[in-house]
Amino acid sequence: MDENRTQSQPRRNPPRRRRRRRMSLMSALLYVAFVIGISTLLATFGWTLANDVLALNKAEASATITLPDDIFEPYEETVEDKDEEGNPITKTIKGEQADMDYVAGQLEENGIVENKWLFKLFATITKSGRKLQPGTYTLDTSMDYLAIVTNLGSTSTNRATVDVTFVEGSTVDQIFALMEEKGVSTVEKLQDMAANHDYAFSFL
Repeated sequence: MDENRTQSQPRRNPPRRRRRRRMSLMSALLYVAFVIGISTLLATFGWTLANDVLALNKAEASATITLPDDIFEPYEETVEDKDEEGNPITKTIKGEQADMDYVAGQLEENGIVENKWLFKLFATITKSGRKLQPGTYTLDTSMDYLAIVTNLGSTSTNRATVDVTFVEGSTVDQIFALMEEKGVSTVEKLQDMAANHDYAFSFL
């Protein structure tokens, strides 16, 4: 009798399949929550960077930025080009480029940009340091990165200007000396630009 009762009693084994299903479901839910959380953080971070680059939703503000001569250094680059007949040639480009660490620091310090490192990255990719010129500029937070670079360059309408009068018959050295006196540039830099810069004009 005892043996029959023992045999008729149901087995009490743990429901392993159900536990596995529950664990799989929990793992899937945690994975989905993790992916959603990471996506939200990345989207928020990306939107913040886009706001800075494109000048979106920024509080209105303006500042005067000065780029002194001593933050500019000469550069030389060899590039591949083609002559008038279409033959490949090697060309050397010379000029001056600004210290973008200084420029980005000034922009961040004056509230024109929010992320110094991002502006430096933009400047590196676009080679913006070669487009800037010494001078004093008025910028505001409505300008995106491209507009900032444009306004800090030679075509800026916000550049500080000086009046220089050249007397008829002045020599090149006298003109350069007068421009240095007026704070436009130095005699050494003007002489170097006159001798070595590629102005892309055949008569020069």
